[in-house]
Amino acid sequence: MGKKRPDAHLYADGCVIQATNHYGVGWIATDRKDRRPSEKSLRLSFSRVCSTTTEVYAAAYALLSLRQNSTVIVHSDSSAVCTAIAENEFESRIKKSNKNKPLKEAWKTLKAAVQRHTEVTAHFTRETDSTYMQKAHKAAQIGAMKPYDTEDRDIRRFQKHKKDSIEQEIELGQLTTA
Repeated sequence: MGKKRPDAHLYADGCVIQATNHYGVGWIATDRKDRRPSEKSLRLSFSRVCSTTTEVYAAAYALLSLRQNSTVIVHSDSSAVCTAIAENEFESRIKKSNKNKPLKEAWKTLKAAVQRHTEVTAHFTRETDSTYMQKAHKAAQIGAMKPYDTEDRDIRRFQKHKKDSIEQEIELGQLTTA
C-alpha cells in the first residue's frame, strides 16, 4: 500500500507590524483536491512577541483548526517551525526559550497541535514560491490589524476597520511588516 495522501495542506504565516507592535497570524487550508481553500486570520494579544513566536503560533492555530487525526502538510516560511515539526524537537525548543515566555508557550501549543494528528509533515515554502503562502501572509497582516478587546467590552466602534480597508492599506504600502 502506498503513502497516504494528506487530508489537508496548511499554509501558515505570522506577521509583526513594528510601527504599532501588532502581531497577527494567518493561514490558508486546502483539502486534498485543492477545493475551497479556507482563510483565517487572528490577532495575538501578547506583549513583546518576536517574529518566530508569530510563525510558531500560525502553524499551531492552523493545525488546531483541523479535525483531529488528520494527515497534514504544513507549509511555512519559518525554518524553525519546519525543522521542529520534521525532527520532532519540541522539547529542546521549549527548554531553549525558557527566558522568552511567549515563545515557550508557542512551542508548547505547536507540540500539542501536532500530537492531535496522525501525521504532520512540514515543507519550507517561501512566500514567492506559492500563491497560497502569499494569501497566508496577507491574512496574517489582516490579523495583525484586527481589533481586540481584553476586557470583552463592546467593540462596535471598531467595525469600520474591516478587512477591505486593511487590504487597501496593505496594497498602498501603508503597512510595513517584518
